[in-house]
Amino acid sequence: MAENNLPDFLGIGAQKSGTSWIYNQLKYHPEICVSRVKELRFFLGGKSLCWYEQQFSHCQSGKLKGEITPEYMVLENSVEQIYNLLPNVKLFCILRNPTQRAFSQWKMAKRLGNVPKNLSFIEVFQENLQFLKERGHYAEQIQKLARFFPHGEKLLVLLYDELEVSPASLLCKLLKFLEVDFEWRSPKLDDIIGKSRDEMKIPAEAEKKLIEYYRPHVDNLSNLLNVDLSHWSNGVDQG
Repeated sequence: MAENNLPDFLGIGAQKSGTSWIYNQLKYHPEICVSRVKELRFFLGGKSLCWYEQQFSHCQSGKLKGEITPEYMVLENSVEQIYNLLPNVKLFCILRNPTQRAFSQWKMAKRLGNVPKNLSFIEVFQENLQFLKERGHYAEQIQKLARFFPHGEKLLVLLYDELEVSPASLLCKLLKFLEVDFEWRSPKLDDIIGKSRDEMKIPAEAEKKLIEYYRPHVDNLSNLLNVDLSHWSNGVDQG
């Protein structure tokens, strides 16, 4: 476990890929203590180490401590900062079809006023506002992470596809990776968290452009993980 009052694990992304659901599961596990606020954003700068330690002051001795901040995965300097402070920390991420993920992020950003209202989805994507485009470059990000945190040993990659089909199975994989009781059943397993109420559908032409843009990135990820992800080019859910 990490020295001092610092986390033993970090959830690092991807945004709009089920990280809120995972946070809600882990906070009920008897061997785990997560930060009271989901996204501490400490490794993005601006906060002291003392402040960071205080975010885990409520954790009982012996419990595994952790937090989830999706931005960590996409920002270049975060990984090295994490390693310098927490060389033994475990990282996990959950990845979603990048076209689906981008559209879901845009809907959220538009609702929150984080992108110009006069710009369309494809315009925001092309300008990479809020890292909308870059967040789907999963293979590059995992390769960057693996330079510090070996894939499989210190880094676990999960897929949003499995969360949709078998949330219990996905949670079991994560708990095994964290080396806590993986037979525990969460009382919140069937909760749906973060599902958009916005019924807007992605324009067909924009969907086509994103699928083609991400195709080589998806192929690289498929080869990296040795998993068939060709279905990610077959359409978009509207989550």
